Amino acid sequence: MVLGHADARRDWGFTGDYVKAMCPVVQADTHEDLVIATGATRSMRGSCDEASTCVGLNSRRCVKPDRELLRPVDITETPGDASRAREFLGWAPRVALPELVRMMVDAEVERMAHGD
Repeated sequence: MVLGHADARRDWGFTGDYVKAMCPVVQADTHEDLVIATGATRSMRGSCDEASTCVGLNSRRCVKPDRELLRPVDITETPGDASRAREFLGWAPRVALPELVRMMVDAEVERMAHGD
């Protein structure tokens, strides 16, 4: 796997959690601007380490940096603040990042097993 800025930290979350937040937003009587996010960040390197561990690989041996993939300007960390969504909707993400990484790896392994 080839990566650009592997140490940039992003707020990763499960789409299913976000969809569960969207439904009450569109059905609400009042409209609010809300951020739907986990509030936790993880580097791409950390996610690759975790995914590699799931399949018994050492990410240091299978992830390569490529300077050509670096953005000229890159935000180093982008956490989301979902406190208003928690207050307004009573919403919170349910799938933690380690579980999300495992789900993604399992789906990819399954896809590869079927030759997709």
